[in-house]
Amino acid sequence: MGSGGAAGSSGTLTVNTTCGLSITDACPRDHATDGLCGLEEALLAMEDRKSEYGCDWSGTMGSDDTIVIPTSGRFTVSASLSISRAVTIRSSTAGSLATLVATVGNDMFGVTPKDPIAITFQDLHLIGPGQWLDTLATGLAISGQGGDPGPTINVTRCWIEQFSDGAIVASDVTLNITDSTLDSNGNDYGDGGGGLFYNTGGDAQSQVSFLNINNSSITRNHSTKGGGIQIQANTVSRITNSTVSDNLTEGGHGGGISFANNAGPLAGGVLRIVGSTIAFNGSTENDGAGIAVAANRELFTENVNNRLYLAGSVVANNCLAKIDPDQSFTCISSNDVYADIYLLQDTLLGSRMFSTIVEAEQGGAGLVGVTLLDVDAGLDPTLTDQGGVGEHHPQVHMLNSDSVAIDATDVLLPVEGMTAVYALDQCHRPRGFDHLPAGPKVFDLGAVERRSNP
Repeated sequence: MGSGGAAGSSGTLTVNTTCGLSITDACPRDHATDGLCGLEEALLAMEDRKSEYGCDWSGTMGSDDTIVIPTSGRFTVSASLSISRAVTIRSSTAGSLATLVATVGNDMFGVTPKDPIAITFQDLHLIGPGQWLDTLATGLAISGQGGDPGPTINVTRCWIEQFSDGAIVASDVTLNITDSTLDSNGNDYGDGGGGLFYNTGGDAQSQVSFLNINNSSITRNHSTKGGGIQIQANTVSRITNSTVSDNLTEGGHGGGISFANNAGPLAGGVLRIVGSTIAFNGSTENDGAGIAVAANRELFTENVNNRLYLAGSVVANNCLAKIDPDQSFTCISSNDVYADIYLLQDTLLGSRMFSTIVEAEQGGAGLVGVTLLDVDAGLDPTLTDQGGVGEHHPQVHMLNSDSVAIDATDVLLPVEGMTAVYALDQCHRPRGFDHLPAGPKVFDLGAVERRSNP
């Protein structure tokens, strides 16, 4: 096949065995001449631009290759898989998941991208060795190299679970998480973020790296800070049409989401949450069980400027909590948001205690449109599969029939950079369909419309 590729060219190779480089009783032969291509071999072939690992290429090895993993079988990963070149790693069938299982103490993928490439993980089910293990394992451990425009990592239609050092840990990259689930992961040893830890340097004006979470669910994760998500970024982070639920922080800030930075003077960042549900998260000690913003602002009182924008969303039923013997948690008192909220537009906030609405004279936009404060959201506490795209559907909380969040908002108008609520909800169902085609477009608040499309 040749040992290199022209710029702009691309090739595809297909994994055809669960065997990798290691020789075991189940994999007695693993020579380049055996006609078998394991996942480890495929990545080595791609990284080295060689075809001597027993993997056959279709097309020409180039600058943007694809590795295809069959949807049948479970592929055990015995060592961390290193990626630095542009590649798409996907299942053999769009929408169906290929299953990769990590061993104890190993990250699944170690990703060190070279600027400004894109790396895509698509239709993969990554299973770690266990949420509560002392030995550390991360699903995707991603470290960018900075610079502009910088690398991009795409996680599309993936399900990442049971990792003890975070499902995704990412620094200095643009990270796009779409139609994916980060469920039942932990991170009690590092910087936090049981489901996701996202970190950038620089400042909010540089706009080099971004976090975008779309149509996804971050659920049942645990951490010492940011049970579901820990964002430590000085740029813009966006959560749209997504669910953050049943996560717990033990001793830290933000059971669902912790958003802060530690970059010091003049640092700041923006978190925009649109059409999403942040609910049933817990914190054992600190305020902001649902969302905690600038949790370290006491260290940088005059300099840290973290801004939270909420639109078309439900933030409710989050609480101070105690740990149960089975490692679940029991709510003690309501505690939704600890933050300066710079925009609260068409949003239900179950309890505004511990939060401040920043008005125009202080640089915010204040209350805009329909706002429901200090009310019962009427959420079903059980996460359920309500459909979506592909084989795996991120779970959601449905609104009860008497919820005040039903038909509560018109199309959101752009305010302070906020876009309108997307036409489709988290499950890819049309928003406002109960009133089409004749009446006004009226949406339910939160991640998902309650009624079925007639």
